[in-house]
Amino acid sequence: MATHRIDPRHEAVLEVVVEHHVMTAQPVSSATVARRSSLRLSPATLRNIMAELEEQGFLQQPHTSGGRIPTDRGYRLYVDDLMRVRGLTTGEKRLILTEIRNACRDVEDVLRAACNVLSRIWGQLALALGPSATEGVLRRIDLIPVSSERVLVVLSVASGVIKTVLVEAVQSVDPGKLEAVARLLNERLSGVPLSEALSIISSEPHAFSSGDAAVRQVLVRLADRGSVSKLGGDLFLDGTTRLLSQPEFESRGMVGRFLQIVEAREPIVRELALLRHQTMPMVVIGRENAVNELQECSMVAAGYRVGKASGAVGILGPIRMPYSTLLPAVQFVACAVSDLFSQQGRA
Repeated sequence: MATHRIDPRHEAVLEVVVEHHVMTAQPVSSATVARRSSLRLSPATLRNIMAELEEQGFLQQPHTSGGRIPTDRGYRLYVDDLMRVRGLTTGEKRLILTEIRNACRDVEDVLRAACNVLSRIWGQLALALGPSATEGVLRRIDLIPVSSERVLVVLSVASGVIKTVLVEAVQSVDPGKLEAVARLLNERLSGVPLSEALSIISSEPHAFSSGDAAVRQVLVRLADRGSVSKLGGDLFLDGTTRLLSQPEFESRGMVGRFLQIVEAREPIVRELALLRHQTMPMVVIGRENAVNELQECSMVAAGYRVGKASGAVGILGPIRMPYSTLLPAVQFVACAVSDLFSQQGRA
């Protein structure tokens, strides 16, 4: 994602344009750059530099007679090479740690608290992707008959994650046989990574089904791709209303498109899943998003760990966002979540 460095004077001008636009949400004129930069250049020279930055793809001019705003490429150069990261205050760190540590030890409660405090302090839409159950170690599997042809499978994973999958069979399933099969599954697969356990079930359903065709069918359907896809991490959100108060969302079209993304959830989950193994915060700007629906947005995210499983926390918002404060915030929250679960694992 790195962008080639440019002339130092051009970089200084770009830095001023980005920071002033982030602060005001307005196009930036050469007169504003002259006032806010340390460059002793005439307005005419600054206009020429800004025109060159536009030609190079770092700035754009929304209106012919107006100032300029950064492009995705301009933001990328700023984030990679020009930005001065602003560390968290002692009060911000204390508040984050207090909120996270006061949450119930349940993974979901901790992630909800992390999202809430991120959104409250920085006024953005905060995100958290729960750890994927398939990365964790299987503790226990229960097969609970819901009806004669429906079975609720409860998977308990060592990371503290519990997932349920409703499996339908085409034949009536004997509850007594389900109990015996669950006992056999636990004897053989407890302590095995869940992904490996599901692979074993998929390849050897006959070894666990005790010769019962209906039970074998339940096991095959549990281990198929559709059921496994339901074992990914849950998505937690906080701060939609705060985010929609920002100037970008004065357009009904932008509001509608963004709310569709939030309601659908799947585009956000897919993007966060790509970032959950990142220990350092990552910034994905506009068209850099792998998911088309998010290409009018930027995301700042970092991974955390719960035992052997991983998830991600982050911020989603308009491309114009205060990256210099959000990067350290997201990193601090991700580290706090990892540290909390690491301490619990040693307790």
